[in-house]
Amino acid sequence: MVSLCTANRDESMQTDPGAAQRDAQALLAAGELRLGTDESEFNAVLCSRNYAQLQLIFQDTPNRGHDIEETIKREFSGNSESGFLAIVRAIKNQAAFFAKEIHSSLSGAGTEDSRLIRLVVTRCEVDMEDIKRAYESKYGESLKDAFKWRSYGISHTYLTDIDGTPLINLQIEIIPEFVDMTTSQCREIDFILKIKL
Repeated sequence: MVSLCTANRDESMQTDPGAAQRDAQALLAAGELRLGTDESEFNAVLCSRNYAQLQLIFQDTPNRGHDIEETIKREFSGNSESGFLAIVRAIKNQAAFFAKEIHSSLSGAGTEDSRLIRLVVTRCEVDMEDIKRAYESKYGESLKDAFKWRSYGISHTYLTDIDGTPLINLQIEIIPEFVDMTTSQCREIDFILKIKL
């Protein structure tokens, strides 16, 4: 995953169907057609091709073997599998990917506050409306309702504030210990949350 940090991905939207076919064949040769897996080939393709080109590669992959996600599940495990699957799913449908990530951070025994805040804050001015629609379509409830019923504490007030409810009102309503806080103390907490991100 170091490859993603080096920012070597082609940022253009130009596509080359011939190159997509060659890359799909290279992925097949690096995985299903050999004993063992050449992780470097998957890494090179998934971390450097532009999003539009990767869409073409993903469309061609089933013609040569399995769907790209199925191939990754068969060939990898652990962090490599998780990382490559995240890349593929985000490229296939970014809104659905982030809706699933938000749902995952809200599910289970406790809400993962820092993850939830990071997800919402990084997407709120990019594609949050698409994510809201994808969330409601996939999980049958609005993202606002999911925040209201599953999150708690400071992240609840912060996230609901992003969704349009005034911060101070929600703190008084949801978090009784904040009733005596002044507006400046609330802003201080909000500032600390932003710094922590």
